[in-house]
Amino acid sequence: MKEELNAARFNDAELTIYKNCNWLISKSVSGKINPNDDLDKGEMEAIALAKELHADYLLIDEKAGRKAAMKEGLRIIGVVGLLILAKQKGLIKEVKILLDDLIAKSDFWISERLNENILLHTGEL
Repeated sequence: MKEELNAARFNDAELTIYKNCNWLISKSVSGKINPNDDLDKGEMEAIALAKELHADYLLIDEKAGRKAAMKEGLRIIGVVGLLILAKQKGLIKEVKILLDDLIAKSDFWISERLNENILLHTGEL
């Protein structure tokens, strides 16, 4: 995770925020990582760590990573699912602003059709 945060296109202020989050804990995998040619190192480590920690969910969006995680018996959730859940629990007021911001400021992509379905589902369209 540290490697991915450092490699991401965050400015210094954003990196400082992430590095100083008291709820964000960096952990290393202590056990075996199952090699998978379809996954990058971060995805393989995330899956291995989720298994080690008996995580309730693994936050993962890439199709190959999701498939591999489910094959390992893990329950998964993506960023969109997390945003929807946060709105349902009253933690955020709307998904659209956050989703638009995520799309505009990162490599995150969803189809226009999925975007409309999300907004319909959350009552924002």
